[in-house]
Amino acid sequence: RSIALTNEVDGLPHLSIVPVDGRAPIAIDLGDVVPTDLAWRPPLGGDLLIRGVKKVTDKGRLFQTIDFYLVRADGTGLRALGLPSHERFGLQWDNSGPAWSLDGSTIAYNVVEEAAVPQGGHFRVHLVNADGSGELKLTRGRQPIWSPDGQKITFTSKRENWAEIYVMNADGSGLRNLTR
Repeated sequence: RSIALTNEVDGLPHLSIVPVDGRAPIAIDLGDVVPTDLAWRPPLGGDLLIRGVKKVTDKGRLFQTIDFYLVRADGTGLRALGLPSHERFGLQWDNSGPAWSLDGSTIAYNVVEEAAVPQGGHFRVHLVNADGSGELKLTRGRQPIWSPDGQKITFTSKRENWAEIYVMNADGSGLRNLTR
């Protein structure tokens, strides 16, 4: 019934909900959260998951954090999931690539974790419950996508100097390389 999108206003991304029936777009006020990625919560698109940047002051120092936020389609009920932000590769990479499970109970996403390599980190697929609880680290990789039946997750991973495609069960077991 609606499309969520970001558009720039005065050089900053803002969230709008655009009804597909031709009614006027609804501007959603996210306060000091700047949206970067959006995903409707299945099965019927109730809540909207937003990957957002927020400026935070701590002990007089200003810095930015990345988190996932849920907001209702009418713009009410904005709440952060409270996920840690590591920012090893910069804000554009950490806590990125969110993908909802088909029943809307779980989110798969990318985290950049520290690693003893020259680049200083690698991507890891994580799962978290829709309320931000129960974070589960799965395997090295990024760009998680749920299978149509919700039983498996596919992702890419650079393990031997080139990116390969893998699939695993939704609990992280049964890892299989699909490109060999």
